[in-house]
Amino acid sequence: MKHFRRAGSCLGTLPLLLLLSVPVFAQERETMRLTLDRAVELALAENLAIRTGAITLATQASQAKNLWAQVFPAISATGGAEYSSSNYPDIDLSLTYNASVTVSLKLTPALPGAMRAISLAYRSQLLTYESARNQLALQVAKSYYQLVRDARNLENLRGTLDLAQRQAERNRTLFNNGALSQINLLRSQLSAEEARLNVSRGEASYSSSRASFFVSLGLDQNLEVILEDEMHIERLDLDSERLIAAYLPRRPDLAAKRQDIECLEITGFNAALSRRLPVTVDLSAGVRGGPAAGAPWNNTVMPVTAGISVSIPLNPWIPGTQENQAIRTARDNIERAKLELEDVEHQARLRIRTLTEDLRNSWAAIEIARLRLAIAERAWELADQGFRNGTVDFLYLEDARNSMALARQDLLNSEYNYLSTTLDLLAALNASLDELRSAS
Repeated sequence: MKHFRRAGSCLGTLPLLLLLSVPVFAQERETMRLTLDRAVELALAENLAIRTGAITLATQASQAKNLWAQVFPAISATGGAEYSSSNYPDIDLSLTYNASVTVSLKLTPALPGAMRAISLAYRSQLLTYESARNQLALQVAKSYYQLVRDARNLENLRGTLDLAQRQAERNRTLFNNGALSQINLLRSQLSAEEARLNVSRGEASYSSSRASFFVSLGLDQNLEVILEDEMHIERLDLDSERLIAAYLPRRPDLAAKRQDIECLEITGFNAALSRRLPVTVDLSAGVRGGPAAGAPWNNTVMPVTAGISVSIPLNPWIPGTQENQAIRTARDNIERAKLELEDVEHQARLRIRTLTEDLRNSWAAIEIARLRLAIAERAWELADQGFRNGTVDFLYLEDARNSMALARQDLLNSEYNYLSTTLDLLAALNASLDELRSAS
């Protein structure tokens, strides 16, 4: 989890100060300045699966810290009194008391392995819990920066609408002066309406993303939020094989898999041990006593008793019994878990290689998008000047404006894709952005 918090703070160094768009009401409302770190904290506190996992982890932690309970003897105390009477007058009434304390301790060869399995189960659950927190942090980071991207895209759409409206007003003036045809006037009005529709669609998409994001954080939908972290892009030149060698062994899911295999090996060992040494020893000791019928307590005899019993089950030696099948099942489970671990490691290596290549291609796409935007902006400036001078047709000006709008959107999407790929790679490596910078 801490890896993503550090990554988020590094990725958002420049304040965006972007106010999430909500309808403006007359009354004042609370404003919240939201950083990525704070968003992750809210999501972790709100997510039911994480909260449930924390309870499960606390339970297993308590069991792991109290392994001595596995060898703690069973202690019991009993007591009673019995009163009897008779219908015959020559027979005395009798009152009998009794009390006893018993201590019993069972010893089995599988006890050390069982204690080790409890400890491993706790550590495996801890790794699983950490992995779940990391995955949630990854999703929150993506949603956060997606909201930043959508807000900036909405600003671009509104800027395009403003240009289209001003162009339509200018064309109307030219048409009234007889310097523009009616068809071009209608085309400029159509372009303005299309730009307005694009803004409306962008606002609807943005509101939907914003509402979903707020629900995951447990925030009020009417709360005004300022996103302080913006999409900060920096080039990372990484070697996938070096990353695999350095970071693959420390992934929480792989470490949890290895500990699960060790637990299965202990289970298999205990099952085999029950066949080779199927002995259970029960040690017991106790104090029992009580007065004889009608006798006072000072005449009570309190004998001390002790015993030992040995249990040798024969079922593990009989083919087809449940105990015999458990031994074979344990072996099969170990082999299956090892194959699953091998497959997970293979998929992890493949994903790291894919993400590293995608990161390299995404940076190339950003450079192309930046060049395309520079060309489109210059082309629109020249087309606008040419249209004012009467040397460029309106359709050419319209195409130049649309190309500039698309180039801005393409660059914004390319930057988000690069950032999203970087976050995916951080999750695949269980690393921080500072560590990736060092490996670059």
